[in-house]
Amino acid sequence: NILKWVEPEALLPELNNTLQVIAEMCPVSAMHAGHMLKILSQPWLASIEKGCLLPASLLTPSGYPVEFTFRTNSSDLVYTTELGMPQDSSEAKWEMIRELIGEFDSPLRPLLQTLIAQPEQRFGCWLGVRHRDTTHSFKVYQEVVPSASMDVLRYLYQAIPDLPEVAGLAPKLLGVVPEKPGVAEYYFQVKQPNMSILNKLYGAVGVGKLLPSVINYLSYLAGEPREKLLARLRIGMSYHIAPERMPCITLFVHASQIFADNRQARTRWLGFVNQLDRDVPIYEAVTQIFDKTNPTAVLHGLIGIGITETQQIETSIGLCPFSRESIS
Repeated sequence: NILKWVEPEALLPELNNTLQVIAEMCPVSAMHAGHMLKILSQPWLASIEKGCLLPASLLTPSGYPVEFTFRTNSSDLVYTTELGMPQDSSEAKWEMIRELIGEFDSPLRPLLQTLIAQPEQRFGCWLGVRHRDTTHSFKVYQEVVPSASMDVLRYLYQAIPDLPEVAGLAPKLLGVVPEKPGVAEYYFQVKQPNMSILNKLYGAVGVGKLLPSVINYLSYLAGEPREKLLARLRIGMSYHIAPERMPCITLFVHASQIFADNRQARTRWLGFVNQLDRDVPIYEAVTQIFDKTNPTAVLHGLIGIGITETQQIETSIGLCPFSRESIS
């Protein structure tokens, strides 16, 4: 019982309920996640105690400042959270990161310093946390504003020499892993995506032959022909860069773009998971209630279709914490 580990009032509403379900399947990870989320909830709870109306976080469609991510290629407990309050400066949020993680060095430090200093940021950065039993790791997602796009693209083209200069790439986030200084993730929007542009992006990392399968799976999820789909979707992509390894590519879409509601999101995504011959028991358990109650609030976030280093297709889905009371 998560209540034995962390007082309910020490966590944001909804977190207790979701962690209770998760704890039945991975109790050690859930226990450590509860303690970490207690720390991350403090700024929001302090604001609630002052009687303030909480600002919406840009992290999730509902404005909730935490999102869990479930993956077919990992049973780790993973979530992303807003650091502090949305209106806090990027410098203040990075100060929180250093207090939580400590100082860390990275080959991307000059680029990070440039991005952190940009004045027109909307959210600054988010913090990703991954629990595997008693161990945990972090990932920091730093916002990239339009004026700093070329700075990021220069690093990206250097990291992937075979990547041609493709028009319409708009960097949005830079991901860094403090425990692995050489690891970087470049997240960007593909403006006006088509098969020609996508072929270049996938071909640059040697997986062009798998692009048709990725698009077919996306078409299955959305329930519409791929030609119509690409013309209307707002598509995001990422490259995962690690030393001595081939970069890995992932395609992202918002669940609200392709699903009518949460029940449809659950049904179609689990159908996709089944086609990949995978299972996601924790996600199934957390969302089982959708078979009986179909909440109108948008609880699902980003859907990812990625290709691993061994050229296997995997998928991920984001989900906001919720309680039975909040969706009934």
